[in-house]
Amino acid sequence: MDSRIVVRVGLVLLSAAILQRGVFAQFRLGGVAADALLLAALAAAVVVGPDRGAVAGFASGVLVDLQVHTPFGLTALTYCLVAWFLGRFEATVVRSSRLTVMATGFVGTALGQVGFALLGELVGVTAPGVSRLAIIAGVTGLWNALLMPPAVRIMRWAWDQPADGRFAFSSPGGRRR
Repeated sequence: MDSRIVVRVGLVLLSAAILQRGVFAQFRLGGVAADALLLAALAAAVVVGPDRGAVAGFASGVLVDLQVHTPFGLTALTYCLVAWFLGRFEATVVRSSRLTVMATGFVGTALGQVGFALLGELVGVTAPGVSRLAIIAGVTGLWNALLMPPAVRIMRWAWDQPADGRFAFSSPGGRRR
């Protein structure tokens, strides 16, 4: 892999970590904020596919694991698996639209929240109750769905992917954006 891409992706992930702690943590709906690092992992999976998306998910998860008091690697494993799964799903979509990408962001984020809770239970981390987990997954999914289109554009830049490829969004009039 080109060193420029490694540096760009690293900068995007570090920026996401800073945004998570400094900005997104301040904007909460029902006590729940967006998950910028999971968003970055999902956007990478959409842009470059499941394998490199899983690597970005693992790196994003490590950045989260460095900041929280859960077993180290739990978030990295969760983000890696979710990014790989969503990258595989996105690879089957013939024509990706803004709505599809937003739905992918919602589903991927919800799966990430639920997956983290389930994996946490396996290693002894107490998960929130089912109703609270549903609220967390839904609200975080909504935040990330809204942020997914710009995140995909940023990841296109980071991975040096053309804007007019398989993941170019079409406007209702048929013109590409």
